[in-house]
Amino acid sequence: MELTVDSSTRIHFLIGDPIAQVIGPTLISQKMADGGYNGVMLPLHVSKVDLPAVLAGFNGIQNLDSVLITVPHKVSCVSHCSSLSSRAEKLGAVNIMRRKQDGTWHGDNFDGPGFIRGLENHGHSVSGKKVYMAGAGGAGSSISVSLLDAGAESVTIYDKNVSTAHKLLGSLEQHYPGRVSVTAPRSVAAFDIVVNATSAGLREGDPLPVDLTDVRVGTLVADVITKPAVTPFMRDALARGCLVTSGTDMLDGQIDLLYRFVIGEEIA
Repeated sequence: MELTVDSSTRIHFLIGDPIAQVIGPTLISQKMADGGYNGVMLPLHVSKVDLPAVLAGFNGIQNLDSVLITVPHKVSCVSHCSSLSSRAEKLGAVNIMRRKQDGTWHGDNFDGPGFIRGLENHGHSVSGKKVYMAGAGGAGSSISVSLLDAGAESVTIYDKNVSTAHKLLGSLEQHYPGRVSVTAPRSVAAFDIVVNATSAGLREGDPLPVDLTDVRVGTLVADVITKPAVTPFMRDALARGCLVTSGTDMLDGQIDLLYRFVIGEEIA
């Protein structure tokens, strides 16, 4: 259906820094139109410094129903929520929050479920696989939980911030003992799946997030970056004979979940 905006349109925002790469507002706005829901999602470029003031301002916008959250605000926005899904509570990060009837906010995180759906939509299974993942932030946390829940044999995590990596390890060990480890940069030859869950690739000239020199032909290499559609990391993987999935695949995997959440459904 055609997207229309009028005085009854419900408003939804996406916040992040940067936002030039985001395609979620377009996809979710179209999903709303196709579902007969009178709503629109708009991107807002919000820095870390300005985030507290912006979040406070959201409370005064009466026709604002939800906020989609991307880099680097997924952890910071947890404190703005009065309630969290069990998934978001376990992760300590949200990628979306919706306003409740009392005016407070409820947060959830669909990065991980969307990532798994994106892989499955392209015929890939993580069951029994050994995974190397760069990035232990909001996206990486959610993806690691979903990988383990989907039956990955192990997840090995690298983050340039060692304390962030070990904090995630401590959290995951409580639920998945013996299946998670933290590492320094290393050869990925022993892994079945390699994941970039960092922001590397958002900006021109960013270094590659993982050295694929020793990657095995046929290894699945997944990137969470949505723009460009084929990142330098993915191009490197393709040149080495790997299979790839993109951040757009991950977003496609969670669009339905995000839409159902913003219109008020509880998502298990």
